[in-house]
Parts: sequence; structure tokens; C-alpha cells
Amino acid sequence: MKTLIARRALARCTLAAASLLALSAPATHAAETPQYGGVLTAILNPEPPTLNVAVQQVAGTQMVAGKIFESLLTYSFDLKPQPG
Repeated sequence: MKTLIARRALARCTLAAASLLALSAPATHAAETPQYGGVLTAILNPEPPTLNVAVQQVAGTQMVAGKIFESLLTYSFDLKPQPG
């Protein structure tokens, strides 16, 4: 009797594993064309304690302050310097 129960349990586990494997397979479809522009919303954790880079050198402050204060020099996509 125990062998019958063990076989049924094995069959159920095998069926469940096969179902999960079949459902988790990635769908194959054509890649979409990338769209440029728009808005990127990001969460920064922890929140920067200040926006003054001279006072705080933590990564959160540098990430936010670098986007707020205009730079005199920026780089193009091919890494050529251009005026900010």
C-alpha cells in the first residue's frame, strides 16, 4: 500500500514540475524597436542627507546633486567632450 501512495506522490510531483517548467518557458516574439525620450522615475534609498556635494560625499548626494547642478562639460554617447 505504501508503494502505491509513494508512486502517486512521485507522479504528482513530476506532473507539477513538468507543468511549472512548461509554463515558465519564455515566450518567443520579435523584439520591439527601442523608443527614445520619455521620463525615468527612480527611487533612491537612502534619501540624500543634503544636496551640497562639498559637505557630503555619499553616493546618494552625488547622484542627485549631479543631476541638479549644471556642469561645464558633458560627454556625448561616443564619449567626446562637449559644452554643458
